[in-house]
Amino acid sequence: MKIFYFFFILYTSIGYTQKTADSIFQTKTILISQANTLSTHPLAIFMCRMAPSFQTKTVSKPSLQLNFSQGNVWLPYVKTYIPINKSDRQKMKSLSWHTRAYAFDTLHSPSKTMFFEADGIIRLFQPEIQIPINSKNQIDFGLHMFVLGKGKVPTALITSDNFLEWFHSNIAGGEDPFARKYYGLNKAKIVYKDSENRQLVLSAGDFRLTGITLKHTYLPSSAFLKSHRIFISTAIQLGWNTTKINPSIDLGFGISILKKIKLSSSKTIFTGLNSNILAPKIWHFAPGVLLSNRDLMYRQEIAIHYQKKISANKYFAISSTYTIQSAYNKPHNFDYMVLTGQRVTPHWHLTISHLYRTITANNLIFTFKKNEITYWFYIREDFLVDNAPDIQVGYGINFNL
Repeated sequence: MKIFYFFFILYTSIGYTQKTADSIFQTKTILISQANTLSTHPLAIFMCRMAPSFQTKTVSKPSLQLNFSQGNVWLPYVKTYIPINKSDRQKMKSLSWHTRAYAFDTLHSPSKTMFFEADGIIRLFQPEIQIPINSKNQIDFGLHMFVLGKGKVPTALITSDNFLEWFHSNIAGGEDPFARKYYGLNKAKIVYKDSENRQLVLSAGDFRLTGITLKHTYLPSSAFLKSHRIFISTAIQLGWNTTKINPSIDLGFGISILKKIKLSSSKTIFTGLNSNILAPKIWHFAPGVLLSNRDLMYRQEIAIHYQKKISANKYFAISSTYTIQSAYNKPHNFDYMVLTGQRVTPHWHLTISHLYRTITANNLIFTFKKNEITYWFYIREDFLVDNAPDIQVGYGINFNL
């Protein structure tokens, strides 16, 4: 909680101590990617997470931003036993995780259970209205919704099962490294039961409006920041999770720092760091499904951004970001958990084990701006494999209303 309070104090103190002119950073040649690269994780989509934001100025007029993402999720069925007795937990801690299933008496030793499986293409749609208050303050209203599909070509191209398995077989990974072919391609299903016996079940075609968000962004300015070409933005977000799966309120804080390096009159590089903290379920209307057992979830992103001015009103940019996110559940809980499932490949355990380890991802983003309309496309890959999602792509547009 100390880090959470630090961000809150930092956010509020910045908002009240900046006194310099509002016009310092209103430079029209600045173009930073606005792509929303939040993952299509089958549990996280029911939370109001904060998207990474490297903002250098507020929007000049009320704007509409449309974000579309789709990711291929593949998590074969795994069931987990969580011992209740202290002696059983100590015994499991002394064993390697992959041998515990042979030493734990699932019939007679008291335990809680959870199971999880997810297969399909999750498509996120996140529209957002952005309203400038002044040159330092901006309010955003957003909706979060998704639909689960089978992801056959042509509705899904590089995120389809067929493409991924062709890639594995012919380029990298080997033949059926994650057992997609073994279980069957082009299916859509998500089933999750938490340790308190509450479940979520989704099938092909299921649509959900999962959240409504209200975010305030503040961009401080000072002579020091201006002279060093540094941009800072802070944000606070309140999210209402609207489904019966997670009927609750989330609260998030974020801060971004950008350094501008001018290469020439038409070429610029930005390097940046974004850090967000999410407090899930600060208020809940009903118990809901236990999607995470953490009080706080952290997310950091490092970015490098190159942009080029093509003509008077046209810009092109390419960005690369590396994201680190805290585990969905407390990692130490995994020390005594007993995983069971079909050990078809060495990766079978990832369905559950990835929930207890740090999540990483790389994003490559292409952005084009003409006049006041910005377009972008990105691709996301989990090189530290968790397959939730395996590969994800997204695109979007931002324009004045």
